[in-house]
Amino acid sequence: MGFVVIGLGFVIDVTTGRDLSLSIVYVAGVGLMTWTGSLRVGVLGAVGGGTAVVIDGLSNSVVTGTALTNGVTAFVLLLATAAVMDRLHSMMVREASRARFDPLTGLSNRRACEERCAVEIARLQRRSGSLSVAFFDFDGLKQVNDVKGHAAALIHIATSAQAVLRPTDLLSRVGGDEFVLLLPDTDYDEATTVVRRIQGRLAEANGGEPASVTAGLVTWHSPPQSIEQLFVEADALMYSAKRGGGDRHLESQVIG
Repeated sequence: MGFVVIGLGFVIDVTTGRDLSLSIVYVAGVGLMTWTGSLRVGVLGAVGGGTAVVIDGLSNSVVTGTALTNGVTAFVLLLATAAVMDRLHSMMVREASRARFDPLTGLSNRRACEERCAVEIARLQRRSGSLSVAFFDFDGLKQVNDVKGHAAALIHIATSAQAVLRPTDLLSRVGGDEFVLLLPDTDYDEATTVVRRIQGRLAEANGGEPASVTAGLVTWHSPPQSIEQLFVEADALMYSAKRGGGDRHLESQVIG
């Protein structure tokens, strides 16, 4: 498409002669090629635009040296356009990524978690199946906290939990010390096994002290009315587990 835009500008330039120049069309073409492709593609567009300027000049009886100079100038300007567009595109992609990931742990954040939950709820509305959601509370990372700091404790949680998850599972940090685990197409027994694995993994080695990992788990066979309901049910069970004794305690429920 970018080459089509550049070609269109070239045809109009040749047709209208020296009276009207549409070099700005080349800029649009190169920008489009860089944005939708890559910097390398944009450079190819810049070469094409510079070549078009040279051919246009020669076809309009411009001195060869002048035509070549104009072509080189156009190439440099178009190359600069490609570089700027590539930088802007990279910045937008990076910011979009940051908007959905927790910068400390690398896990999905609340926004990304809610987006995925909406997709899974819609999927459960269309066909029969199951969706499991777990809320976690971590109280036993004292040694990691004291020695390396709170940030290290959170990273420890993230890396330890992810080690036992499947590619389709989603672990998210939705608050300060709040973590949510989304398990699509996972029934109650399988979800319980996954939660127990995470609890055991975090309790294995924590500076000599066992980690207290409390969890609330809900398995849905009928879709919840909203994302908020999805979260509230699991969150309530997690707090019930804490009141029931904590330390790797699990409260669970099947709905629907």
